[in-house]
Amino acid sequence: MKTSLSGVLCISVQSLALEPVLAPAVAEFKERYPDVEVVVESREGAIDLMRDGADIGIRIGQYISPEMIAVPVSRPTPWLVAGSSAFLEKHGRPAEPRDVLNFHCIRRSWLDSERYYRWEFVQNGQSIRIDPPAGLTVTDFATAIALLTRDVGLCYITDDMLRAARAIAPVEQVLGEYMPPPDQIYAYYSPGMKNVRRVSAFVDILRRRMKKC
Repeated sequence: MKTSLSGVLCISVQSLALEPVLAPAVAEFKERYPDVEVVVESREGAIDLMRDGADIGIRIGQYISPEMIAVPVSRPTPWLVAGSSAFLEKHGRPAEPRDVLNFHCIRRSWLDSERYYRWEFVQNGQSIRIDPPAGLTVTDFATAIALLTRDVGLCYITDDMLRAARAIAPVEQVLGEYMPPPDQIYAYYSPGMKNVRRVSAFVDILRRRMKKC
């Protein structure tokens, strides 16, 4: 049922949430509220919603300020290291986390930043972070998956991304016993946006969709 709602809804989303969380929610929202203009920006890392003019952010918890109202909108999201079958057949498989330093890796950085995402593992009960070797750096997951399926190197991705990659080419997980606990994706907004109807309506759709997962 369509109801009266208008204005502009600006959403800042981390790319890992685009397909599993954002896309189906936006499709339902636009069906219900066709007069609301939806503007989506995909960006990695933490952002300042107020400064960047976004009404809602969608990210994993580590990037969300404690001052924000955060609502879980996904099932737990496991991370993993993967390589194409052809790459692993040619170069072998890492046996433990630090072995990735001897492999070609597809590492990620934040746009317009010299910061690189460190690969997280758990070994001997301790959390460790490893800087993958330089050589190939991308700023988004779509490019990373495209290169992964082209046999370029190892990549640190989510299980949803692994399924997407396997639809393109044979891809395998490695180092499964060393992966950290899953993350979770949240929708978040400032307390001042709590009673803005377009925000609450979109968050309600995200909540309902998560319950169906």
